[in-house]
Amino acid sequence: MTKIIVRKWKEGWPTTLVMWWVHGNEKTWVWVIENFIDSWRLPSSGKVIFIIANEQAIIDNVRYIDADLNRCFGIKDGSVWSEQSIARNVETYIQEADYLLDIHNTTNPRSEPFLISECNSLSKYFDVDKSISWLDIIHPGWSDGYGNSVWCKSVCLEAWSI
Repeated sequence: MTKIIVRKWKEGWPTTLVMWWVHGNEKTWVWVIENFIDSWRLPSSGKVIFIIANEQAIIDNVRYIDADLNRCFGIKDGSVWSEQSIARNVETYIQEADYLLDIHNTTNPRSEPFLISECNSLSKYFDVDKSISWLDIIHPGWSDGYGNSVWCKSVCLEAWSI
């Protein structure tokens, strides 16, 4: 199950996709977004699509149901996992997006927020001290890597501990 919330302004560029709750046990940002989404100052044109990615994992309070959703994007190996079905659905939105922001929590309680991105010019928009890249090769199947493969500028924000 995937929940899609679309906020559209005046027609035009860009389309930004904000995705969170890829893992059912990463709950911090969902609370923030659900409670403040209507008060955010958003672009004067274009649209923002918010995706709550893995609702069943949220309900079950587990990281995933059958497979790590962030290893299912762009992978077509014939398996029929619930997360692969979610990934196929979300991929259509990523293909239409100009930008992708994938929000996560880290699992290390001492971790500081950091960015994962192949597009260093986007890091200036985030108040983080660390940014890493080249993970598309190490971790195939994640949303950001898929976004990069379809020319969407993608950023993953790993924000604080669960």
